[in-house]
Amino acid sequence: SSVTEHSCDHRLHQPSSKWLINPPYIKSPCNMDFQGQKLSELFFQYTIIIFAIIAFLCGYLFTSFRLMMMVYGAGVALAFVISVPDWPYFNQHPLVWLPVKHPKEGDDSKGSAADQSAKAKKKARRAA
Repeated sequence: SSVTEHSCDHRLHQPSSKWLINPPYIKSPCNMDFQGQKLSELFFQYTIIIFAIIAFLCGYLFTSFRLMMMVYGAGVALAFVISVPDWPYFNQHPLVWLPVKHPKEGDDSKGSAADQSAKAKKKARRAA
């Protein structure tokens, strides 16, 4: 199997329903890039903080704990909808992987530089 730009090990995602893990509006379950993850986390934190402040003010002004919790719950639900799905907006900086380098046939320079220097030292000891 070839590795593409947006590859993901789909064996880790064994859903009971295809809709749960790969809805039709999302290309793949593993497309969110690192900057998208950071942006999603910021959206989540700011939404929660803003709704916590709004919920506290509503609860204080209307002296209703229930109203406060309902406003805060709406904020948590909105934060979930904004930050959890892999929206295309979070995929604007995809990772570009380097191509796989296969050793050429007949190339005996396998291993790291330390391995090569150790082999050279062994050859020098044998020659001496």
